[in-house]
Amino acid sequence: MFASDNWGNVYCFDAQSGESGWTASVDSFVAAGSTIAVYEGKVYVGCRGSVVNKLDENTGKLELKFQAPVSTTYGSKSAPDFTNYAAFASVTLSNNLLYVTEHSDLYCLSAHTGKIQFRRNFEHYILPAIAEDSRVFVAADLWVFAYE
Repeated sequence: MFASDNWGNVYCFDAQSGESGWTASVDSFVAAGSTIAVYEGKVYVGCRGSVVNKLDENTGKLELKFQAPVSTTYGSKSAPDFTNYAAFASVTLSNNLLYVTEHSDLYCLSAHTGKIQFRRNFEHYILPAIAEDSRVFVAADLWVFAYE
């Protein structure tokens, strides 16, 4: 079981006993609304500034830090200045892919390499993606979009 705090720490707990395991610092603010995903022995944590960290599930060792490109558009408008704005990536996993939502952007990344598979910009904020079977659903622009 994994949790985070607002100071950039990720905690591992034993789900049965509640005893703490490791603690890792990702050097970035992690919001309570950001999601933590676990896949094939890796822990993915979304952080402030469109950052996704990949940690080893057993040790908490940082293996990869992905910085999403800074969006200069916000739908069809110029992007607001997010420099001093608390922006947080939320991570969902499906079919070896990470779906990362941030502001009005959806990024699809390889869970193994962090390489961007595709990126989509929406007109409005989007909610964290939800995975069900082999599909991923994203609510954005008053629609629900499905990806396989």
